[in-house]
Amino acid sequence: DGVYVTCCNLNGPVGLAYLPYLAFMRSSDGPVINFYNEATVRELVNGKDSLTLDIHTDYPESGHVVIKVNPAKSAKFAVTLHIPSWSRRTLLRVNGRRQKASPGTYRKIERTWAPGDVITMDFDMRCRVIPSPEGSREGAGGFVAVLRGPVVLARDENIDSHYSEPVRIQV
Repeated sequence: DGVYVTCCNLNGPVGLAYLPYLAFMRSSDGPVINFYNEATVRELVNGKDSLTLDIHTDYPESGHVVIKVNPAKSAKFAVTLHIPSWSRRTLLRVNGRRQKASPGTYRKIERTWAPGDVITMDFDMRCRVIPSPEGSREGAGGFVAVLRGPVVLARDENIDSHYSEPVRIQV
């Protein structure tokens, strides 16, 4: 009793529960990777051959991601990669060869994949300062958020007794 519950309390956990369904998807061309967490993904390619994608990373602590592509045998299909809009300069390579990667897009790499092929990605994790939107909240003008890669940096009242005091950001 006495627990105040609103739809906001519930929507966050519901959204988190859907992450496994959104992180990796499939298209008619092959796998689609939306979220770069440590994982092993098993797929069917062309409706019959098996494929394993081993994703190794400590993302978002760093922006480095290694995806080992292991089809059961060489096969032509696409691996589609989400390139986040905040990563202004993503370095994308397939077997060491540089590939084009534009922010805020999906990069489809269609080729004949062989066991042991490797995709590497290095996201641009530099910090950014984002101003609060006009009209978002009365008195919010002049407030900013600091982001590093996809993570919003915040001060925690449990470890910083001055958490509510303004800070000066040097750019």
